[in-house]
Amino acid sequence: MKYKLFVALCVLCVLALPAWSVVRFHFIDVGHGDAILIEEEGQGISLVDAGKPEYGETVWHYLQDLGIQRIEQLYVTHTHVDHVGGIPTILDNMDVGAIYHTGMMHDWKAPRSSLSI
Repeated sequence: MKYKLFVALCVLCVLALPAWSVVRFHFIDVGHGDAILIEEEGQGISLVDAGKPEYGETVWHYLQDLGIQRIEQLYVTHTHVDHVGGIPTILDNMDVGAIYHTGMMHDWKAPRSSLSI
C-alpha cells in the first residue's frame, strides 16, 4: 500500500512539473521506515515522512548538510511510528510551510506536543 502511495505521489509530482524543471529525490536512510526528500527547482523542498523518533536528528542533519533551512511541504503518509516518529525533531528545528496528511490514522501518540496531526 505505501509503495502505491509513493508511486502515486511521484507521478503527481512529475505531471505537475513544467518540462524544464529539475526534480531530485533523496531516500534518506532511516532504517525500517521512510524519509524522502524532494527538491523541485523553483518550488522548494518537500519532505515525505521522517522515520522513527531515533532518526529525527539523522533527517535534520541530512537537511542541514544540504544547506536546507526551510521545508515548503511536509507530507505525512500515515501515523505509524516508522514514518512520523522523526517529525517532531523536524518541526522543532526547521521552518515548515505546510503539512499535508493523507488522513490515515493509527494508534500512535506523538512524543512531543509540537506534533498534532
